[in-house]
Amino acid sequence: MKDITPILSIIILIVLVVIVWHFLKPYIIHYDTTLLFCGGLGSGKSLNSVKYSLILYKKVCYKVKIVNFKSKIKHFFNKKYNVVLVAKPWLISTIPIKSGKHIISHPLTKDIILLKSSVPQYSVVLIDEMPLLVNQFNWSIPVVQNNLNEFIAMFRHYIGGYLVCNGQAESEIVKQVRCKLNSYFWCYDFRKFLCFYRVRIMHSMSTGDQEISLTSDFVEDNTKWTYGLLLGRHYDSRCYRYRYLNSNLPKEPSKVHTSLSTNSILRFSNYISPLDSSREEGENK
Repeated sequence: MKDITPILSIIILIVLVVIVWHFLKPYIIHYDTTLLFCGGLGSGKSLNSVKYSLILYKKVCYKVKIVNFKSKIKHFFNKKYNVVLVAKPWLISTIPIKSGKHIISHPLTKDIILLKSSVPQYSVVLIDEMPLLVNQFNWSIPVVQNNLNEFIAMFRHYIGGYLVCNGQAESEIVKQVRCKLNSYFWCYDFRKFLCFYRVRIMHSMSTGDQEISLTSDFVEDNTKWTYGLLLGRHYDSRCYRYRYLNSNLPKEPSKVHTSLSTNSILRFSNYISPLDSSREEGENK
């Protein structure tokens, strides 16, 4: 009788892999021309945006190498064929992105998204915290209705690369962009341990002006865990901190609450409530 130990080992290994896969339930994000990650503060939306921007950038660089290689081959067999090499794509971002020891991202400018300057074909564009650039209240601005709308609508035709965006909520994204996104990913429950992390991601096909009811059952059925390593820093998660630390804002006087109860309600409006003990409590200070 032949030794069946190797066969049993393989079967056991396969069963273990299936069990671990079923337990972890990892989610693999499928690439589209546009990717939108949403989530609250510290939810992992910027982490995933940068992660997949780098993956997509490597993909388009490889694609350009293949295109240029084919062009050289055609010229080798047909000298009359003019070799037109495609320039190396850029990784364009509103925040600095590092790969290895070097920062490789190009700054995103208004001229790029307003079609006043061009970028190499197949480039990857990342817009972090997009509502800070243009939000749902800016839909009527002329350059948003025209230039930005054309840039988003014709992105695949003009550039042929990938557009990655993120914001704290899909509804904050300006209508001209939101209506053209095929889907988005909602990130939450980000956790890390040593050099590992995991985050829950819900893939939703609800875009544009459609709305879904985010019941607990719906979220549970459509949410998957994604996993990763925190080896090396591809971006600074607090890259804007010196904008605040080096500002000329006057320092807030140091005060401490003296009681666990208070009558003061902080407001931006000039509304004075009948319950305000004094006028100052109802005013913006």
